[in-house]
Amino acid sequence: MADLESSRDGDTPKADGAGKPKVHTFNCPSCGGIIELRAIGHSVTAACGSCGALVDVNDERYKLIDKVRRVEFIPELPLGTRGHIGDGLYEVIGYLERAEGSFSWDEYLLFNPYLGFRWLVNVEGHWNFVTMLREKVAPAAGQPMIRYRGQDYFCYNRGRAEVTYVLGEFYWRIKAGDTVTGTDYICPPYMLSAEESDDELVWSLGTYVSGTEIRKAFAIQSVAASRGVGANQPSPFATKLVSAWQTAGIALLAVIAVAIGMAFLHSTSDIFRGSISPTAATVKQTNILGSFHIPDASGELSIDTSAGLNNSWAEINYSLVNKATNASYDFTQALEYYSGSDSDGAWTEGSWTGTGDLSAIPGGDYDLVADIAYGDSAAPPTIRFDVKRHPHSWQTFLIAIGLLLIYPLLVSGLQLAFEKNRRSNSDYDSSGVFKVEDNSSDNNDDS
Repeated sequence: MADLESSRDGDTPKADGAGKPKVHTFNCPSCGGIIELRAIGHSVTAACGSCGALVDVNDERYKLIDKVRRVEFIPELPLGTRGHIGDGLYEVIGYLERAEGSFSWDEYLLFNPYLGFRWLVNVEGHWNFVTMLREKVAPAAGQPMIRYRGQDYFCYNRGRAEVTYVLGEFYWRIKAGDTVTGTDYICPPYMLSAEESDDELVWSLGTYVSGTEIRKAFAIQSVAASRGVGANQPSPFATKLVSAWQTAGIALLAVIAVAIGMAFLHSTSDIFRGSISPTAATVKQTNILGSFHIPDASGELSIDTSAGLNNSWAEINYSLVNKATNASYDFTQALEYYSGSDSDGAWTEGSWTGTGDLSAIPGGDYDLVADIAYGDSAAPPTIRFDVKRHPHSWQTFLIAIGLLLIYPLLVSGLQLAFEKNRRSNSDYDSSGVFKVEDNSSDNNDDS
């Protein structure tokens, strides 16, 4: 931002409905074109819209400061455009273009005779309504972070800006080629900006304004579409992110409460338990381990299996067969357990216990049958099994939790991507360290 001077701030109530301010006109001393003054008594410099010449309007003879020839340019907000924005009704009285290298942006000077000067800054379609700050913000710019009015602002950009084009009137002597060192700090939707020249440090506060708001405020047909993510553009996902996680959190608590309630009201019950000592005969045939009844309501069934293994293995292929329909529900339980010692000491591997789950088993009479194989034929282990019925499947609750997390996780991802795009345009990384290009290879070449 340029140096800001807010005249008579707070001296007079704002007059949004005030009539259009008087306009004083005079002839450009360079080309004879008409120059209009809107902030009479406040402006110091005026730039001719026809030839670009700079005129000292404090001089009664309208002394020519600088004669600049350039094709007439009409900015997006033409001089004289009026609109309700921020704290009142303002008129566009000045326009300047600034650049840092090949990157340029637009700055519009606004004036209200009761409220003074404000600025509109347009950077690639991202607008800021800016007011000069009279209080001291920080002793110097360039710090990674500063605190202002209870909020933390993080350094975003720092560079040297040059005025490349001037149009209209201004409250200080300005000309193409003027430069300042600018530093921007962000706390979306706000931006603190510091401008340092040889003799002063000026702070200003900007508030993000969308192109749609600019179009409505100044009653213009259209403004150029924004590009990328603005430095202090509010994230469209931030509010959604909070509400998404709040809603998901409430829903998750409800699901967990239901799951706990069902666990207390319908506890796990034993259906059948038994054991078998494998022999050569049992290995060669399908063994009926037992018969039992499952209540009509369907539920999850689990079979706990254990075997007294010692450096051996066992494999049991279970089948739960409905006596009425011959429907079969199958699963395999493999167990192994090995132990020993070596130079590192004693060790064990595997386990002689295991659990298998069968979901949504309908009620009815069942046979539990099994094919058995084992690794130690000299001392086959005794195999014990315990069939339990659970009134509901935990898998259902896990699926419900997963579905509830999809939307908040999606919004979180979009928020992270938005902030990553914002940071990609910054001169500083997320820790506030200035990004420095690696010139080590060039230095090595020079050496």
